[in-house]
Amino acid sequence: MEATPAPASGSEVRHEEALRTPDGLPLAGAGQASRMRAMLRPPALLLAVCLLLWSSGGLAAGETSGPQSASKRIALLTIDGEINPDKARYFKRALADARAAKVDAVVVHMTTPGGRLDSAEEMTKAALGMPDDGPEMVAFVDHSSYSAGSLVAYSHHRIYLTDAATVGDIGVIFHNAEGKIEYAPEKIETVVRAMLRSAAQKHGWDAAKLQKMTARNQSLYRFDPPGGPQWVLEDDLASFIAAHPEIDEKKKVEILGKDRLLSYTAKEAVADKMATGLVKDIDEVYRQLGASPTAVLDLSPTTTERLSWLLGGYASLLAAAAVLFLILEFKTPGLGIWLTLAVICGSLFFICQFYLEMANYLELTLVVAGVVLVVLELF
Repeated sequence: MEATPAPASGSEVRHEEALRTPDGLPLAGAGQASRMRAMLRPPALLLAVCLLLWSSGGLAAGETSGPQSASKRIALLTIDGEINPDKARYFKRALADARAAKVDAVVVHMTTPGGRLDSAEEMTKAALGMPDDGPEMVAFVDHSSYSAGSLVAYSHHRIYLTDAATVGDIGVIFHNAEGKIEYAPEKIETVVRAMLRSAAQKHGWDAAKLQKMTARNQSLYRFDPPGGPQWVLEDDLASFIAAHPEIDEKKKVEILGKDRLLSYTAKEAVADKMATGLVKDIDEVYRQLGASPTAVLDLSPTTTERLSWLLGGYASLLAAAAVLFLILEFKTPGLGIWLTLAVICGSLFFICQFYLEMANYLELTLVVAGVVLVVLELF
């Protein structure tokens, strides 16, 4: 923090008022003040400058450390595109990294049309399994997070949406032998409803509304007792009336009928208390959490990891190409081009295997050791 220099005349007056003779009498006149200033020894002047620099440095350090110590530590995860086993592995690994970094909250930026149920189930269990004293889980949706994406999003403590975001529609579907889309049977849907109830119980979301996102064959009702509105799913209607005999069943209001799934726009979700709030962008989410956008631990997928997802389906072809190029190198020694291609294909193969968790450091060490032995044999 820089101070504005005082005018020269004011500085001169203060010096003259402060300077005194050895007898304790004040000096009068600018000439005497000049002589006294000339008597200051260089070491004393140097000491004064050092003290000034030390005090200003300490002040600056104090001013800087205050906000930083008060700011929360945030980790950023990114889920974009279809939810699949690759995304589930990344999500669990990134959560482990966030916990190891001892962050206060994990912000998951979600943009997904949905995906595989088994992968979404893994991610939901990982989010719900975070310890109570662990980082707070916060979902951020700026476009859409449907189906499996909503299942994962509601396993978080908070959900922030932009004005254009939409959530919901957790209907479980599959393609039959003829390629036609069909809804999953009750045996599968009941598992999804149980996961949604777990999310509601742990994080305070309304269980009936959450279940209606997947309960296609049940109606959603609302009652308006004196204590405030309550939503009830059709299967829970009898037990709800038994627990509240003062409520007249005939006064129920059907909010959403059968063969329909619940979904929300951003404003609807906030108004219905199925989202925490509206934000302009992800930086506003950080500010809502009490963190600086410039001090976020970015755990988004790396370029190498995204490359492994892209090439994952071609891993066997890469391995075969690496072997073929090695054979060609042995047949035509001295060129080096086949060896280079073999190294490239082999490296891409192991990148895929490593990030797909199909190979670990042991396998990689064995392959490197094998290559070294081959090189020793040749030379």
